[in-house]
Amino acid sequence: MTGTFHDFLKRSTVDLHGTFPYASLVPRMAWVGTLNDDGMPDEGIWDRSANEAFRKWIDECGAGSEAERKLIFQCCARDPLFFINAFLWIKQESPVPADLPFITWKRQEEYLELSVRKRLEVEADVTGQKRFDLLSDKPREVGWTWLNEAEGLHIVRFTPGATGLVGSRVDYDVDKRGASKTLFWKLDYFIEKLPKWFMPAEYWSPSKGYPTPSIRHRADKRISIPGFGTMLGSPTHENFGRSGRYQWMLPDEFAHVDRGQIGMGDRIWSATTATCRSRRVISTPNGRNNKFCSLRHSEPNEVFGTFTVHWYDDPLKTVGAYRLKEPKQIGPVTLQEGDWWSPWADGMRKAYDNDSLFAQEILLSYEGVGGCFYEGLLQRIKHEQVKEPFFVGHIKMEPGSSGPRVSGIMAAVDGFFSCWERWEDGFKWKPGQYVMAIDVASGSRDMGGRGASNSVACLGRLEGDRLVKVAQYAVHGLAPHLFAKVACALGWSFCGGKGQPAFAIWERNGPGETMGNSLMTECGYPSGGVYWETSANAGTARPGFQMNTNRRGDGTLAGSKVNVFYEHLRWLENGNYQEPSYATYVEMEQYVNVEDGGAEFARRRRSLDPSEARDNHGDTVIGTVLMVWGARELLSLNSTAKIEEQPPVGSVAYYQRKMKKAMSNAWR
Repeated sequence: MTGTFHDFLKRSTVDLHGTFPYASLVPRMAWVGTLNDDGMPDEGIWDRSANEAFRKWIDECGAGSEAERKLIFQCCARDPLFFINAFLWIKQESPVPADLPFITWKRQEEYLELSVRKRLEVEADVTGQKRFDLLSDKPREVGWTWLNEAEGLHIVRFTPGATGLVGSRVDYDVDKRGASKTLFWKLDYFIEKLPKWFMPAEYWSPSKGYPTPSIRHRADKRISIPGFGTMLGSPTHENFGRSGRYQWMLPDEFAHVDRGQIGMGDRIWSATTATCRSRRVISTPNGRNNKFCSLRHSEPNEVFGTFTVHWYDDPLKTVGAYRLKEPKQIGPVTLQEGDWWSPWADGMRKAYDNDSLFAQEILLSYEGVGGCFYEGLLQRIKHEQVKEPFFVGHIKMEPGSSGPRVSGIMAAVDGFFSCWERWEDGFKWKPGQYVMAIDVASGSRDMGGRGASNSVACLGRLEGDRLVKVAQYAVHGLAPHLFAKVACALGWSFCGGKGQPAFAIWERNGPGETMGNSLMTECGYPSGGVYWETSANAGTARPGFQMNTNRRGDGTLAGSKVNVFYEHLRWLENGNYQEPSYATYVEMEQYVNVEDGGAEFARRRRSLDPSEARDNHGDTVIGTVLMVWGARELLSLNSTAKIEEQPPVGSVAYYQRKMKKAMSNAWR
């Protein structure tokens, strides 16, 4: 193209009454090739050259004249679709990494027209009474997060004083420099690919210049555009969007918010209703037990709408697409005769190697997958966290005045004791706040002397708000009262700075009760150094942790067992805990989501053979999740001790606080 942008506009026909008056002026991509019998692209390529030529020309127009820039900015501010197709780029990760011009397709434009039109109506309402929230379910790999973030960037770039908020389930999915999966990486990418003249000069670093942003305007989970708006970010936890006021809000992958945070979707939805009148909620389905699913299947009305995009709405995925000649069963979904299928869909199905998961993430099935409870974390744990123990072997014990103590350690390839740190003289590890979590088996053996299941002790050290697993002991066929001696000896080897043993927590169910009684009475383990659980009904406290579940009115599970597993998941996702044990990692692979909202060891569910119980129990995972729960209790006690006011000396509150403080300091 030639000439000025001003002359181009003068000779163009635009409809200033529409939502996107200038969008039609930007060339889109075009199919160059043949079509098949169903009218779909067959042999050929998608040609973007006209769009890329327009981008080069308009960049030159803006660079050459301030008057041209002003006119371009006016068109961009008025028309988000023009802004996207003329200036934004996206990063393609597969099949080949590439920088591609962001060229919208029909279904994207239909969504954006609805979203922008409704938002403008809300903004025009000076009474503050009007609102419109829009929920969209989408398959993987259709660029839906890119599209919504493009609208958010448009708002804060062209609206003075506007504040937007984006969020995802965990912190490192919101903003982590260099991580392309994060929401702010996409915003940074948008901005860095804009022409140099497009952003206010103050946005760029005074020392490094374009394309490095100033630290004043680009901080952690914050982008502020001088003279215009600000985009903030936050993980979607209980405080997401609770305070402040937002012109626009995007909770990304909202169906996954409840995973690891029971009821979090409801709390976020309720809290943000008062702080934002234009929420854009997007996600791939994740079963039915979450707020996103309940919203998706609620009735649309004047303040809430739903929108669905399918894989075949994306032109890039329809090359070679055809209508099915007969029904096709894929997991819980049955595609009917006449539904679309394509080589891309067939290849993705094979890559997933799990029809239920493919049905959920590509075909938008809400039936759930019964997939791994630790989905998405296992590869990171296996390749980045699991490491060889520093030592594997057995421990020797000797009697002590206050219970057994470790007197020696012998290396053995098949030893019960593994540790990931060197010990000090006297078989003690460096001082710190230690947690010892215990999962106890009955100690019974089969005819061959094989233990029914493992008894496990996991030992970890708190370092700030992080927990580091230092050692693990797993043995089978040992009676609970004998394992109490092992636990006592280990607890005293991992002492706090004041010489107290590790803070002990154990599963009280079944043989755990026997072990706990032996640990505290026969072995003399201090009562101030164990986890006490108060009964909500009786109001009495008992040592140990009761693993239980209860069924809520909606049929889903709740209770302490559900809570500890989701807490463990949250610590892993947030990076507060990393799993070094390969044995624990292998057991984690076997934990699956159950339909009613809990987690269960898969092989335990399948096996009917009692002799396989030791392999079907997931003992080291139980020990590990209890260790995390014990660390959570320690952090809570530490925090409470810091913020409580001093009650009057001699009062009941004074002695209660004194006892709580003694407990919180006992295992420092």
